[in-house]
Amino acid sequence: MEDYLGAINPLYKELSDLIYKIYRHGLMHTQMPKVITINNWIVGWKIIYDDSKHLQIECVGQSVLIPISPNSLFQDLINAIDSYIKDFDSKEGNELLESFKKGFIEMAKVFPEKKLGMCPKGVGYIKNLIAI
Repeated sequence: MEDYLGAINPLYKELSDLIYKIYRHGLMHTQMPKVITINNWIVGWKIIYDDSKHLQIECVGQSVLIPISPNSLFQDLINAIDSYIKDFDSKEGNELLESFKKGFIEMAKVFPEKKLGMCPKGVGYIKNLIAI
């Protein structure tokens, strides 16, 4: 995010860690972006549809909002992915490809049932279905 999106919009370089923590972690783990405090200021989020305000920090009272325009984020991501793909054609492309493959293989691992010890009800249900 910092490198590739930061090349598209320098504000990503400044905010990528907060965006990741507030939006990605919050949405993935709680279905809602997180809210944090910094020096007694509430730092939160705001979904906007005005692309001109994307990543333009808003300070209101003792609150700081990090506005994200879904359209701007999507367009920036498309441009960042294009840039990332072009890097595969560079001298360092082979090294990048190897790193990408290693990460992809790690994410695509199939986990044995024993690793899902915390899911006995769901595993039992599936076992009953496939025993037919």
